[in-house]
Amino acid sequence: MPIMHGSYAEDGSIQGILSSLPFPYTCTNVSSAALTINKILTKKILHDSCIPVLPTYRIDKQDIKDSHSKNKILKEISERFPFPLFVKPSSGGSSQGISKVKSHQKLIPAIELALELDSMVLVEPALIDRQEIEVAVTGNEDITTYTPAEIITSYEFYDYTAKYINPASTNFFLPAHINKNMIKQIQLYARQAYKAVGCSIMARVDFLIDTQKQQIYVNEINTIPGFTTISMFPRMLMHDGISYPQIIELLIQLAIARQCTNSINTTSRIQ
Repeated sequence: MPIMHGSYAEDGSIQGILSSLPFPYTCTNVSSAALTINKILTKKILHDSCIPVLPTYRIDKQDIKDSHSKNKILKEISERFPFPLFVKPSSGGSSQGISKVKSHQKLIPAIELALELDSMVLVEPALIDRQEIEVAVTGNEDITTYTPAEIITSYEFYDYTAKYINPASTNFFLPAHINKNMIKQIQLYARQAYKAVGCSIMARVDFLIDTQKQQIYVNEINTIPGFTTISMFPRMLMHDGISYPQIIELLIQLAIARQCTNSINTTSRIQ
């Protein structure tokens, strides 16, 4: 049971080591972990699967070479998106390196900050009126989604400080303040996203809702969600009647079932 987070935990590294051992493990496989850590590739696959995501502008490290290239990027982004914008490292977690940018003057510094953590950066619209929703998902072939939760923070967005340094600044609502039809639609998108990127065992799928347009977007997929006292993944399952010990047992049983399936498939290929 990998009780880990961030680099080497959610990027396929530990999954690669565990996959080489004859033991079940309670997180997704190598390929889906390596994929979902990369926000740009995840959004592309979700978009190609007709799952709604926000439009994205991609910047590679070599794109920021001189003042001419910086001006070109500023022009292209301003033509494509209105401010405010989010600038994010493509890979990473815990909202590190993410900036909410409200003007042209702040855009290049935000891009350079994100490039300190990753060689690829994405820029996307920051919805002015929005809700942040999370959905817990478990399963291998048979997928279960749970009652969505909502995050409301007093910060500009749910950043590293709000998550870990000042969690009292954030309120969680379970169930989320959304109607039944939207709950069903979000749960459907969560299942579709989980399958599209090849997840197994568990994940937390995060959503944004444009409250003006009532439009839902998948924001990202976290394949080793937190299990702290403030983490929403276990709380969502407990809300739906699964005790904490039962959650641990569920993950173990899903890991064993996947290991058995993989062993059968390997044996069949050898034969």
